[in-house]
Amino acid sequence: MAVALRLVAVGLPMYFAEELLQMPAYVRESDSLAAVVALCGLAAVGDVVILLGLWAAAAAAFRSPAWFSPPRLLRYAAVVAGGIAVGAIIEWVAIHRLGLWTYPSWQPVLPPLGTGLVAVAQPVLVLPLTFWLMHRWRETGRRSSSMSG
Repeated sequence: MAVALRLVAVGLPMYFAEELLQMPAYVRESDSLAAVVALCGLAAVGDVVILLGLWAAAAAAFRSPAWFSPPRLLRYAAVVAGGIAVGAIIEWVAIHRLGLWTYPSWQPVLPPLGTGLVAVAQPVLVLPLTFWLMHRWRETGRRSSSMSG
């Protein structure tokens, strides 16, 4: 449970910042700052739910809740691949089935799903950084407890 809470503490601000940064890659109904912040906050919460699911799946697959430490390329790559797949499916449903948002004409769209490049790039950037920060937090905690004990 402690790892999940730390994951939320690390992931939520990163996803919120990332959602704000990628907002120009979507056509919005409102340019109101309050609406943009609320939408990005909601999206960040959804991103963290996905993050927790990916972490839990990896914890089961790698038989450790701290599977991210030490960092291992193949483990991180597997989680990123899962994040790309989940994100692409959610993006496709949101666009093509629910009509929740659209893209501006300049955003590249990836075939065959027709999802935007920005959405697919998110897990490639955010997931490794999140889990690396989790590793650093874990290592800092280990060093602190070994110094005090």
